[in-house]
Amino acid sequence: TFPPLESLQTILVDFPPPHKTRKKIILLTFSPVPPNIKDHSGASLVVVTVRVGIPVTLECESNAVPPPVITWYKNGRMITESANIEILADGQMLQIKSAETDDTGRFTCIASNEAGEVSKHFTLKVLGKC
Repeated sequence: TFPPLESLQTILVDFPPPHKTRKKIILLTFSPVPPNIKDHSGASLVVVTVRVGIPVTLECESNAVPPPVITWYKNGRMITESANIEILADGQMLQIKSAETDDTGRFTCIASNEAGEVSKHFTLKVLGKC
């Protein structure tokens, strides 16, 4: 489905010789649509529990017009990529390659654009080895 149409413009363009043609260009402008985050679990807070050394992927699949900017936070601080943490798929996935006990905490993704923002929260619990 398409977002609400804001405007429709038709432009006629005349090309000079040797082409001597006229082309009609239609320009569509859509109203901004605020982000939403797909949540397959149905829970407002997703709890993930893993053992040390296991890879973890947190998903923040979002749609909007224009496309949202997705930012990840851990315990309220913005996350930057490191040797063990990657942000993939335009921010829609946060991957911890090998979980460590200090990765335990509250993770939040925020998807935002000019029409609004939405967030999803995760609690990651990393347990020591058996």
